[in-house]
Amino acid sequence: GCEGIDVEHGRSILIADDAEAFAGEVVRLIRERKLREQLVREGYERVTNRYDWNVIGDTLLDIYESIRPRRQKKQKQEAVK
Repeated sequence: GCEGIDVEHGRSILIADDAEAFAGEVVRLIRERKLREQLVREGYERVTNRYDWNVIGDTLLDIYESIRPRRQKKQKQEAVK
């Protein structure tokens, strides 16, 4: 369920490929308070710094603005022809 998302197992997320491994990671979370706190902290930071709509919007705007001058230049060149 995390394919395509920039995460690291044991740092910002716990990943398990089958039911037994998933149950083991749940037990690990119950037992390890520091790990829980780390996952919450780093997971929240990752989401807010990379996947928040404001961040995504700013990134898209930067991309659009970077290609706009090239497109305008191309349109001017075509208009001259």
